[in-house]
Amino acid sequence: MEQKIRDHHIAVVLVIDQQGQLLMQHRDGAAYAWPYKWGLPGGGIEPGETPEEAARRELEEETGLKVHGNLKLFWESTLPAGPLPGVSGSGGLTKFNRFQRKMAKSHWGDAACVGRSTPQVLKMDQIHPLRIRATGHGRRQMCVTDKYGFPKQHKGRKGTYLGYRTGDMVKAVTPKGTFQGRIAIRYRPSFHLGKIDIHPKYMRRLHRVDDYEYHDGRSA
Repeated sequence: MEQKIRDHHIAVVLVIDQQGQLLMQHRDGAAYAWPYKWGLPGGGIEPGETPEEAARRELEEETGLKVHGNLKLFWESTLPAGPLPGVSGSGGLTKFNRFQRKMAKSHWGDAACVGRSTPQVLKMDQIHPLRIRATGHGRRQMCVTDKYGFPKQHKGRKGTYLGYRTGDMVKAVTPKGTFQGRIAIRYRPSFHLGKIDIHPKYMRRLHRVDDYEYHDGRSA
């Protein structure tokens, strides 16, 4: 029996402030798709809704923000149901394309040089990719031993405390100043933030740890 693939109509919203900062949404563990990942506010278009009506509804449901003015259409497209067309090529062809365009070796650069569809001219000097490195889930060792192999410390099974996890990026505004960075939790209300101890009441989470490390290509 042949399975029919239905089209899915969605609307997403780009919210940009006066400083050019883009509002991103960090999905929690209960998200239907891509939990603990970053995305844009949006969702499916209900029957009888226009894309703009769906965008307004989804933005309010997911962020609490209401749009009082008109929304500007940024991009509209219809993707075909089923597998999307793609381009493939050998590693030798990718390397040849890269050498012909005098590009340095990089994973993201190679992705632009795959197959015979590679443009003759690629302007890459002004592109700064977001570099992402997997950092893992930390140690799985439940017992710390001394140099002789005897247990000296047992690791707690609880991975969070007061809603925070080790590795969360936070901003802390305290009477002694403002601090920002990744925290190391302790099972009492005093967390390590760099070389200082901070009470959680001064903290505001900027980014929930997701076992990846991010940095701008310009700082590499």
